[in-house]
Amino acid sequence: MMLLLSNVRVKRAQRFDDVDPRGVISALPTDSRGDIVSILREWRGVIRRRQRDEYVDYIRATGLDDYRATPGNLGAAIAVRDLDDGRSEVITLSWWDSLDSIRAFAGDGIDLARYYPLDDQYLLERPRTVQHYQCHGDAAPGAKG
Repeated sequence: MMLLLSNVRVKRAQRFDDVDPRGVISALPTDSRGDIVSILREWRGVIRRRQRDEYVDYIRATGLDDYRATPGNLGAAIAVRDLDDGRSEVITLSWWDSLDSIRAFAGDGIDLARYYPLDDQYLLERPRTVQHYQCHGDAAPGAKG
């Protein structure tokens, strides 16, 4: 398995009081144990195994760069695993400080996957949606609670 992590630092917030109905927070909240709470965005796709390294390079230059250029992004990673002799699964994970930050990256339909011009040359499966999770603790690369 291949895992690429960014090297970022995360500010720790003392409380979760400053949240508006759209999910905007003024600082990263902490839970009752003092662990940082962030939002994880997960996308999965399936590619031809022989194109694995080429597609990882493509994702670095498109998706990961766009994640990291968006204010509120806390980090991003790519994970790859072989499914069989001909296919690999690619997962991108990105950590965010608010739903509005995700919206700035993905548009109003934050549950819809965002694709790039050459993705169709690689992807055997192209999911329509992504998943979001509430993360507790040092989930974002480089985060320390």
